[in-house]
Amino acid sequence: MASFSTEEGSENVQTDFNTEVNFRIGIEFEYVLPLNNKKWSLVLEPTYQSYSSRKDRPFGDLAPSFREVDYQSIEIPLSLRHYLFLSSESQLFLNGGLAYDLNIEGNKITSDLGASIDLKGSLNPVIGFGFRYDQKFSVEFRYQTYRDLLNEDFFRESNYSSFAFILGYRML
Repeated sequence: MASFSTEEGSENVQTDFNTEVNFRIGIEFEYVLPLNNKKWSLVLEPTYQSYSSRKDRPFGDLAPSFREVDYQSIEIPLSLRHYLFLSSESQLFLNGGLAYDLNIEGNKITSDLGASIDLKGSLNPVIGFGFRYDQKFSVEFRYQTYRDLLNEDFFRESNYSSFAFILGYRML
């Protein structure tokens, strides 16, 4: 689930887009560190994600009556993971790290007035916790904090954040 909002101009015109359910697909690479009984690891997880929403606004003739956002990216979270072993087959884990967002060309906010605003990738913190069973199956809840997709624009700012429910299967 992802949410997106913008605030623009000296009048602080705000648009709160809907919280949308979207699907992501990725692959996780994990390197278990050889210390503290292998309870620590580094995790790299390139993931394709997309977000799209439309917001209708009942304003007068000078302001847009609708705005749409289309955003796709490759997220590259790098995290430190700590395992809590419950048994030889099951573990709880905690993640914390940073996600860099590689922007895919064409991401923008558009309106019925014809103007568009380009969106940029950025860096943001991520935290998560999960459960792994039999070294093969995992489930994780992850929160990606606020990221400003208009970070190069002085008169505008945005807030994109997401909460993910991740199902995993380990092949190797």
